[in-house]
Amino acid sequence: VSFTGWIEDALESISGPWLYLIAALLTFAETGTLFFVIPGEIGLFVAGAAAGAGDLSLPVLIVVACVAAIAGDATGFYIGRRFGPKVQTSWLGRKIGQHNWDRATRLVHERKGVIVLFGRWVGFLRAIMPATAGMSGMSYRSFLPWDLAGCISWATVCVVGGYLLGENWTDLAAAMGKAGWAVAGLAVIGLVVLKVRAIRRERSAIGD
Repeated sequence: VSFTGWIEDALESISGPWLYLIAALLTFAETGTLFFVIPGEIGLFVAGAAAGAGDLSLPVLIVVACVAAIAGDATGFYIGRRFGPKVQTSWLGRKIGQHNWDRATRLVHERKGVIVLFGRWVGFLRAIMPATAGMSGMSYRSFLPWDLAGCISWATVCVVGGYLLGENWTDLAAAMGKAGWAVAGLAVIGLVVLKVRAIRRERSAIGD
């Protein structure tokens, strides 16, 4: 059994109010501590399934999930702003991989707030995007509206998906994973197109 599978089994054995807390902590930790080994959505899917079974309140769970996601991103943003590139060379930063940091940094500089929103839906970006935005010099005022949109939509989909699908929540998890990579692919294609257009404009200006 994988580490993630062990986490799933452990979560499914928890019932009652404790599951609110565990789901919130997992959601917070992914971006608030950069500990992205445990996908934050797992706790929300399992808690959503528990709400579907009548063990938890769906509205309360959605609020808890949204608050935890927003708080985690705010913490990650502060870590990036406070410690800057040192985050990348820390033990966790090296585990994430310099290529992932470089990719996230490039996306933030080129797409700014838009990638904060879409990054919430892509596994490797979700964990490091807040810290990357913080160290990039983006103001929290600029970061927050995009982050709220991403956190609230993502957390609600995870909770309601678990609620509706019950034990079949793994199907949604797989679909979201594929969709996330599709979004990342489209973002890369968009960046290439914009770069090509910028080069053409520069050449046209020189020609004039």
